[in-house]
Amino acid sequence: MAAKCYPRLREKGQITIPKDIRCELGLEVGDRIELTIRHISEDE
Repeated sequence: MAAKCYPRLREKGQITIPKDIRCELGLEVGDRIELTIRHISEDE
C-alpha cells in the first residue's frame, strides 16, 4: 500500500495520514502514534 503523506515531516513537524489509511489502521482524530521511518527495498 503506497500513499503520500503531507506536509513533509521536516517542514511542519507533523504529518497528515490520509483518511483511507487511518481507517485501515483503526486510527481516530487525536490519536498519538510513534512512527519508525525506514527504507524498504524491492528485495524485501
